[in-house]
Amino acid sequence: MFFGAGEPRDMLRDLAGRICQIHVKDGTPEGMGNRPLGAGHGNFPECAEAIRETGYQGWIVLENEYKGFRRDHKMLMERDIARMKEAFA
Repeated sequence: MFFGAGEPRDMLRDLAGRICQIHVKDGTPEGMGNRPLGAGHGNFPECAEAIRETGYQGWIVLENEYKGFRRDHKMLMERDIARMKEAFA
C-alpha cells in the first residue's frame, strides 16, 4: 500500500485514531516483505516513531516473507522481533 502512495510515517500520523491493526514488513520497490526490518525502503525506524507518537495501543503484526534470502528465516524473524521490541519497548 505504501510504495508509490506517499510516506508511511505521514500516513500513520494522518490516520491516527482510526487504525485498528498494523502489519509491519520492509521491502524494496521490487517487492514488499523481502527485506529484514530497517534494511528496505520502508523506513521502519521513522514509522515506529510515528506509531509511538500517535499513542497507538493495538496489535502490531510482523509480516515479513524474506523473499530472496537463502539464510535461515528463523534467524531473520528473531532479529526482526528484537528490532520491534526495541522500537516499541
